[in-house]
Amino acid sequence: MPSCVNNHFHLVLKIGSNENWTDKQVLMTWLTLYSLPVLCQRYLEVDDLDGASFRRVQKYAAEYRERLCSIYSYHP
Repeated sequence: MPSCVNNHFHLVLKIGSNENWTDKQVLMTWLTLYSLPVLCQRYLEVDDLDGASFRRVQKYAAEYRERLCSIYSYHP
């Protein structure tokens, strides 16, 4: 609930955990807000990548998972 004090306000946020999300869920959620690298798009479309490409997609998903739960990612 926002609280107003003269020239500023405070906002309390509750951010849920996304630790149980699959990499695909993380990438799909990220895609609703931002664009994805081509490699991630290919993973979502065909899910048939070689080992090195799949590991890179997992790194992207780990980064996006962390950023989706961080309010600092949305702070200007």
